[in-house]
Amino acid sequence: MDSTSGSETSELSHPPQYTLCLLDNKSRSLPCIPAECDRISSHLQLMLYKRLLENLLKPSSFLQTLQKYSVNIHTSFSLKFLQAQELLCVSNDLSEVTCNAMCLADLIIAFNDAISELYLLLPHPQESSSTLSSPVENELTLVYQT
Repeated sequence: MDSTSGSETSELSHPPQYTLCLLDNKSRSLPCIPAECDRISSHLQLMLYKRLLENLLKPSSFLQTLQKYSVNIHTSFSLKFLQAQELLCVSNDLSEVTCNAMCLADLIIAFNDAISELYLLLPHPQESSSTLSSPVENELTLVYQT
């Protein structure tokens, strides 16, 4: 075995790890940035998105929330939901696992598959909550466009 094939094997066994950057595009009818007092709600909204995404990326936290509200993850989706899901799958080229999901448990599997494909820099589940780093960047970006 030569050194090239050895390094390729090493790279494949240790894929790169990434963090997510949140960006929110805001459409404007006027070509100007809104006043600071009007931007506060957009900043808060983006911070809320960050918090929700971080919680979704911690499977135990997400499952605890579902249990807290007694959500049965095996209950079949309604026909109306499945029709909307089909439209989303086709228009966004979503995975077959996602498109074939019939209940929340199926979507959880699809979500976990998608997360694993992102190679996110996720904290180890055994780390204490005080030392956990987020896979989502702290710097959040708002873009105003006309």
